[in-house]
Amino acid sequence: MEENLELYCHTINYLAHKISSNLYELYKPLLDQYSLTTAQYQVLNFLERTKENTVSAIAKNLCMDAGNTSSLCKKMEKNGLVIRSRDKTDERVVFIFISPLGKEKVQKINRFFLKKLENSLWNTQSEDLSLLLKALEKLDEVTTWAVLKEKEDLC
Repeated sequence: MEENLELYCHTINYLAHKISSNLYELYKPLLDQYSLTTAQYQVLNFLERTKENTVSAIAKNLCMDAGNTSSLCKKMEKNGLVIRSRDKTDERVVFIFISPLGKEKVQKINRFFLKKLENSLWNTQSEDLSLLLKALEKLDEVTTWAVLKEKEDLC
């Protein structure tokens, strides 16, 4: 059992890296075209799907450092991609909203990405896609638990 577990871990690590590399290769030309970094794209994509977010909520949801996220959002504001707004009752809280320019860019990237994957996805059975999503969700659950356990052990 332990030998199989070690093989599973190595295989998961390899496949996760390979998938990440492939996604990066698909997105990279688009991100370059729109002068976006991967982190900026992730923030814009997240903001487009949510209503109101603070810097700390964005950082938590995207597994990013809050300080780095704050700096990133300031830069994105200067580039017209997001709108930052301080909470009227607590100045320490900063809300981040996607701007029309940010929304336009992320929607164009997402449409282009979908077109790149459309043929592959079109030829995949819906049951297989459901299984794929469930497996990815389970992998996320397992790795999130491991990260939380590690943090707990450090405290």
